[in-house]
Amino acid sequence: MKLVRCDIRNFQGIASIGLFPQGKNLNVFGDNGTGKTTIVSALSWLLTGKDALGRADFDIKPLNHYGESALEGVVDVSATFVLDSGD
Repeated sequence: MKLVRCDIRNFQGIASIGLFPQGKNLNVFGDNGTGKTTIVSALSWLLTGKDALGRADFDIKPLNHYGESALEGVVDVSATFVLDSGD
């Protein structure tokens, strides 16, 4: 299975991002706290209902210091995959 496209909105610290690997390898680089693990957690949540650490009881939306959602709108993680025939 190959990832063609992934769109993430309002998931943890990501307001909106689109990834378009078109079935190719995708390398994600960045400083600590910039969202690398959040991308993996979003895909994991989409496929398994759990985050990158295997936890089902994690906060999908970030909370501010009042315990309220820090991002407005509905959480949306969508992806398009193609099945690899092994060619």
